[in-house]
Amino acid sequence: MRMGSVRSTLVFLSLLAGLFTASGQNDSLVMSNGNTLVGEIKGMEKGVLTLKTKYSDKDFKIDWDDVIWIKSMRNFIMNLPHGRKLYGSILPDSKDSGKVIVVDVKERIITSIQDLVYIKPVKKKFFGRFGGIISAGYTLTKANNSHQISVNTNLNYTSNSMLSSAYFTFISNLQKKDSVEIKNKRMEGGLAFNIFLIRGWVAIVGTDLLQNEEQKIKLRANTKLGVGNYVARTNKLYLLLGGGGAWNYETYSDTANTLRSNLEAFATIDFNIFNIGDLNLTTSVTGFAGLTDWGRLRCDFNFDLKYDLPLDLFINLGFTLNYDNQPVAGASDNDYVLQTTVGWDF
Repeated sequence: MRMGSVRSTLVFLSLLAGLFTASGQNDSLVMSNGNTLVGEIKGMEKGVLTLKTKYSDKDFKIDWDDVIWIKSMRNFIMNLPHGRKLYGSILPDSKDSGKVIVVDVKERIITSIQDLVYIKPVKKKFFGRFGGIISAGYTLTKANNSHQISVNTNLNYTSNSMLSSAYFTFISNLQKKDSVEIKNKRMEGGLAFNIFLIRGWVAIVGTDLLQNEEQKIKLRANTKLGVGNYVARTNKLYLLLGGGGAWNYETYSDTANTLRSNLEAFATIDFNIFNIGDLNLTTSVTGFAGLTDWGRLRCDFNFDLKYDLPLDLFINLGFTLNYDNQPVAGASDNDYVLQTTVGWDF
C-alpha cells in the first residue's frame, strides 16, 4: 500500500472518530498527526487556536497550521485573508477534508480551513462577549532615587458587526533630588469603535484622551472619524491602513492657560506580527496635520513587544512617543515612555 493511501486512510479514520466522539460535545478538531481533540473553541487569532477541554485544567494552544478538520455548531465571527467577514457555524466539507462550510443565516460559504485567519465565538450572554488585558509595572532606580508606577488596562467587546474597545494607562514618576520631590504623571484613555463594512473595510470612530505634564497638556480630547482597510490579514500578520478627519480640543497648564481647538486630517498604520513562538509585536503610527491650524503636525507612535507566559500571563515591553511641532511656550515638543509590565490576558 502506498504511503499516500495509508495517510488518507488514517485521516478518514480520524475524521470518523472525531464525528462519533464529538456527538455529545460542541466542537471537534482533527490534527495533521491524526489526533482528535474535543472541547470548546475559545477563539483563534494570530495563528493560534485556543481549545478548552473537560480532561485538562489548562486550555490547549494549537498551531492553526496543524488543524486539518474542524466542526462546530456554535456561531462564530470569522475573517478571510482579503477582509471578508463571515458569521455562522463551521461544518466540514464532505467533498474536501481541507475545506469547511460556513453556514450563515443567508448563505453557505465554502472556504479552505487555512483561509480562516480569525475566529471568535459570539456568545449569547452579553458579558460573555467581553475580553481584555490588565498589566502593571514598578521601577526603582537607586542612582537618581526615582520610582515609576504604571498600570495598563484594555477592555473589548465583540459583536457580529462591530469591535468596541476601551483603554486606560496611568504612569507616575517620583524623583527625590536634594530633598526636593519632583513628580511627573501621564494618563491616557479612550474609546474606539471599528464598524465592519465589506471586503476588509472598517469605519473608524473613537475618542482619545491625554494628560501629559511633560508637554503641559492638562487635557487633550481628540475625536476621530474615518475609514480603514486591512490590506493584509493572515495567520502570521495583519496590516491596517486608515485615515479621515479629527477634532482636537486641548487645554494647557502653561502660564497663559492656553486653549486650542482645531480640525485635523489623520492617517494611521497598524501593524501586528505574531506566531513567532510566544512573541507578539504590535506597532502603530498616527500622523495629524492641522487644517484650521495650518502648519501644525503631530504624531503618536506606539510599540509593544509581548511575551506569553503560562496561565494567560505575559511580559510586555512598551514604548510610546508623542510629538508636536508647535508646543506651547515652555513645553517640550515630545514626550516618550519606555516601560516593562507584567499582565494577565482574559
